[in-house]
Amino acid sequence: MKTNTATSLLALAALVPLTMTTGCRTSNDSQVARARISIELAFADGIDMAHAASILASRIRSTALGAKSPEIGLDIRVDGTKLMASGNLRVPAPCTADAYEGIVAAIKARIELPGSHFELREPSKLATREVADALRKRLFKVERPGVTISSVKSKNTIQVVGVGAAELAGHLEELRNETTHIFSEQAPDGATNLFICKDSGLDGRRLNSATVEDTSNVVLRFDDDGAAWLRRATGEADGSPLLVIIDGALFAAPRMMEFIRDGKVTLSLPPADAQRARQFATALAVAAFPEPPVTTTVTGTCAETPAAL
Repeated sequence: MKTNTATSLLALAALVPLTMTTGCRTSNDSQVARARISIELAFADGIDMAHAASILASRIRSTALGAKSPEIGLDIRVDGTKLMASGNLRVPAPCTADAYEGIVAAIKARIELPGSHFELREPSKLATREVADALRKRLFKVERPGVTISSVKSKNTIQVVGVGAAELAGHLEELRNETTHIFSEQAPDGATNLFICKDSGLDGRRLNSATVEDTSNVVLRFDDDGAAWLRRATGEADGSPLLVIIDGALFAAPRMMEFIRDGKVTLSLPPADAQRARQFATALAVAAFPEPPVTTTVTGTCAETPAAL
């Protein structure tokens, strides 16, 4: 399912970060009150409901705009093709109906965003060598002055120089198959870098948060399973790329220069790219459901005043 990432970014930018905890009472913090929230999503038959539940949890705990990580206490259960979620929401005090209705509307809008399919992938050394050999056979059937194909084994990258984009795309399309995924990027010197992947990667279900720190550093924090995957993928710390894939397209290919043991990945962008960093974090934090919900209902109460959508 393809999504419109640009639409997702614009819609999410207007939302406030949400804080979920476990009707409405004032906490020890005089600036914070609590209100009950209930969510029900209905899906079509055949949906992976466990997957959908993990996406719902990540959407509500998302802090894509760089806010402090929220406290989560949301109970989610599966009932056939429905997801039922309930818990308490921390809202600014006093807990007025207008304020709470705005928060409920923000939750519903966040749930209904199209979302992005996000993965981290690592290139395959074997597949890189196979594709490099196949390209050489195709491109050097005749003498091609100015054309070079080089592969750096330790970097898991193929670099192609002197081949037009349309011609190269045609060759790559023929080399793709069900298990070979080819991603490309333009290097500053005009060359085309190719990254060849075989195995599936680390998807958005393992991402706990995506935030922006120090203006343009995108910080990704993964759960325990994600941290284990990163320890394996970065064990050699030899400068190999770690591919950031959004909606099937390569977004970035940072080089892994150190072992990542704690599930925290920091992607440093130039200070001039602060807006791009925010867009990047937002796109990563809003993962797509396997299929959009058929219906979305969000209800709740604030003190004695009901608010419903």
